[in-house]
Amino acid sequence: VVRTLMAETCFRGLIGGHFKDSICGYGVTPKELLAHLHDLFREHVRTGQLSHEELQTMAALTFKQLDADGKGTISVHDFLRSASTSEFWSISMMAKFFSRRSRRTMLQDFLDNSHNRQRRSITSTASQEAIVNMEESEEGSSGGGDS
Repeated sequence: VVRTLMAETCFRGLIGGHFKDSICGYGVTPKELLAHLHDLFREHVRTGQLSHEELQTMAALTFKQLDADGKGTISVHDFLRSASTSEFWSISMMAKFFSRRSRRTMLQDFLDNSHNRQRRSITSTASQEAIVNMEESEEGSSGGGDS
């Protein structure tokens, strides 16, 4: 979860630092990706290790890989999917694991006790205190005001 949050924060930086509110409607264009790569590889271009054309090729291939459905922008979902590709847990797997609506077979319950451990952990005092603090934080932040 922490790495996914870090990737989401990185995406917010890529789209210009939108660190509040939803970012679902935002995306990175090919031109913006190239600009970010120019900044990232500035020293390599300056020393001649990479040419502008090679950087454009890198940007084009990266963009094509990230924009898998060909909509013309890299969305937060595209970015997170790519960032979690080599991770054991994908966004979808995390959602299924924490969802109470996920259907599990008897064999899964027998071979994998992680859901039982999760249930015991969530009923612990520390977890309950964290949940109360989250609810208090939500009540305080939804009281209007300019964000």
